Amino acid sequence: MRTREAETVEANYPVHSTWNRVNVFPLQTGGIGLVIQEKPADKRMKLIAESQSNAMGLALAGASLEDVLDILVLTVEKNAGHKVYASILLVSDNQQFLQHGAAPSLPDYYCKAIDGIEIEDNLGACGTTA
Repeated sequence: MRTREAETVEANYPVHSTWNRVNVFPLQTGGIGLVIQEKPADKRMKLIAESQSNAMGLALAGASLEDVLDILVLTVEKNAGHKVYASILLVSDNQQFLQHGAAPSLPDYYCKAIDGIEIEDNLGACGTTA
């Protein structure tokens, strides 16, 4: 506000997983005024579209499936304000097991432990859900 001119900025507010447009303007009294407008849907949709485009570009350039899936997982995590860790599990060719697809924010020991889990009722959240 040194220039004493109004400005508009956009900011991520991770506590509530929202994007906000903040209009900042000088007050005649010497202070500043703020008008904050939540814009979660706009920013999220833009982020999703950009990540889909990036993932498609990587796939067309011959990147590995894991690199392509990493982009999508990181988008989910960012949209959640980095309050969640996400992963993608793939179904094996014989449709009996889950295989590691992508989990860029999860530790390697988790990815190794979950890789190859059987698809079966009452076999953990992932195996039961699949």
